[in-house]
Amino acid sequence: MRPVFSLFLAACSVFAGGPALAAEAPTHESNLEYFSDAKLGIFVHWNMSSLEAVADPALHPYTDPNSPWFGKGKDTLASGQYEKSKTGTEISWGRVGPRPGKKDNGVVIEDHYTSLPYAQYNRLWERFKPEKLDAEDWADLFRKSGAKYVVLVSKHHDGFPMFDAKRSLRLNEHGYPMVDHNGKAVIAEGQTADLGWKITGERGFGRDVIRELSDAIRKEGLKVGYYYSNPDWTHPNYNPPRGKADPTKGADYSPYMRHHLKQLLTEYGDVFCLWFDGLGGSHPSHWGGDAVYQEVRGYQPATLFNDRYYFSYGGKQQADHRGLEDFATHERKKGYFNTSNRWETCDIICRDHSWSYQNGNPVKPHSVLLTDIIDVVDSGGNFLLNLTPDGNGVLPADQREAITRIGEWMGRFGESVYGTTAGPYKPSGALSSSHRGKYVYLHVRTGLMVGPSFRVPGLEGNELRSAKLLHGGELEVARREGDYYLTLPAGEMLEPVIDCVVLEFAGRVDSTRFYELPSAGADYSAYGRILNDGAICTSADADPKWSPNPQQLMDLKSEQRFGFHSMEMESPSVLIDLRKVENVKHIAITNRADSHQERAAGLLVEYSTDGKTFHKLWQDDSKPENVPERWAIPVGSEKTGAFIPGKPLRYLRVSLPGKGRTLHLQHIAVVGE
Repeated sequence: MRPVFSLFLAACSVFAGGPALAAEAPTHESNLEYFSDAKLGIFVHWNMSSLEAVADPALHPYTDPNSPWFGKGKDTLASGQYEKSKTGTEISWGRVGPRPGKKDNGVVIEDHYTSLPYAQYNRLWERFKPEKLDAEDWADLFRKSGAKYVVLVSKHHDGFPMFDAKRSLRLNEHGYPMVDHNGKAVIAEGQTADLGWKITGERGFGRDVIRELSDAIRKEGLKVGYYYSNPDWTHPNYNPPRGKADPTKGADYSPYMRHHLKQLLTEYGDVFCLWFDGLGGSHPSHWGGDAVYQEVRGYQPATLFNDRYYFSYGGKQQADHRGLEDFATHERKKGYFNTSNRWETCDIICRDHSWSYQNGNPVKPHSVLLTDIIDVVDSGGNFLLNLTPDGNGVLPADQREAITRIGEWMGRFGESVYGTTAGPYKPSGALSSSHRGKYVYLHVRTGLMVGPSFRVPGLEGNELRSAKLLHGGELEVARREGDYYLTLPAGEMLEPVIDCVVLEFAGRVDSTRFYELPSAGADYSAYGRILNDGAICTSADADPKWSPNPQQLMDLKSEQRFGFHSMEMESPSVLIDLRKVENVKHIAITNRADSHQERAAGLLVEYSTDGKTFHKLWQDDSKPENVPERWAIPVGSEKTGAFIPGKPLRYLRVSLPGKGRTLHLQHIAVVGE
């Protein structure tokens, strides 16, 4: 009998839905094990940047008379960039002002996410009053999402502490940091602590949201970590050296950062991880280098560190300190298979690139979110899903619904995720896998299957005993030349996005041996001969910025976001030439992999034998919100009420009829006799 609960699953009450039982004090080893088993975490980017505001061009740092950078240049931002800021600006990056570590201090960097002048951005804290924050509600939702840990932003690059920092900067009445006669930062501490620029300051919200959220999240049985930006773009004395490292540069900033970290690690309970964000181009000597790293490690030895304390200074610093981190971090990276070390990918929940709240930025489709999570987990990593509360402390309704749906799937299929190891089959198109003991969990992307049958390689020295749906019937199994040909049960409804097939082998699965799955995951040979290799794909509509070579659509092994991307235009199209007339039986078209799948609504496929006269073969009729990941199109003709597979053709034209359309697809598979 297959074991349903592992110790990790039971401890997290995955299926019961309640908080975990109280555990002993964590150790470094137990946190490492927890991280490896957890698979899914929640990231929360949130501060005063989440407020909606209309930017004031008069406050641009070059044109504001109260600015330290007044007169050092001119405002070159377009009016549209100022207008966009009213929807909420990107955290830190949306502030127009100097960015130490990117260019010399005093050079204004103009942002192209959204644009809010430096002083105006800083002063948003005065009206950042998220009175609707309900920490217990957030924590309950996080648990229901299936996540096992939460990472809260305690201080981003803008330097604003979201906790009751006992040392914080002071701003003048114009929104710029105060300095003394020596140019040193004026710090609010001791008797003046309440005057500081922080969420608990007297002109701020007055509540320690990091403490409130941390306490509520731990009560739900989840672990809590803190994002902390090593760079600080507001602190007057943060000025990373350019070129050769200068250890003296950090003398004025390092104690400030060290005090923050000590406070977080000694006053805010068990900290699961510290999620540093050192930024490329900066140098760790500015925040204290090895000495501070070891000092901070000592406050809570169980706390895990990511790899961004020693972030890339030309790549060398990070390489020199490889091995000190507990896990590596990637942003929005997928298609990366690695089981040799612990790693995590963080990604945004919304369609348009933004790590913090922007009004009108909808969530990605459920199919995209769930597929991305399982792709990462089955590649050996954890997935950290970023949420963006608004300025009132409210999680947007579509984000709440999205993570609830993820949690519902995890509740049914958690056995195939939590506490597993990636492999032995590397992800490929419609299939990926995880395993535990003698069981392999095949995650089947139902929308990407071209039929009920698929092929998986046999495991060397290990015989397959059975194959069944995790929540369903047995699969038909046939073995040919060392491979297994599996056919899903006839008539059974599969889970709409990802279902799971459990393979039971005679012995424990070898976690060091990995096997390649057929390209695109499905066994196309069961339906005919793949015609892609000899086909020529062309288009006059390709956007040279994104997709100069339409031939990429024919490469079924590629894992890129899209193989073709057109310009926005009237009826963009691609033309496939099979080079001779073939009896085509099946066409599988894979939509763009990461976002904007709705743009493919109304996709049209036409065919021709001579390249001059084209006939309609098929057209998508789904609504934009329901556009699938893949279209499986049987090709043939109806005769006396029966479908006869196969149609002679040489050319296929795939297009999006209408004005202002953008065509982007990942793959097109053409199958013939």
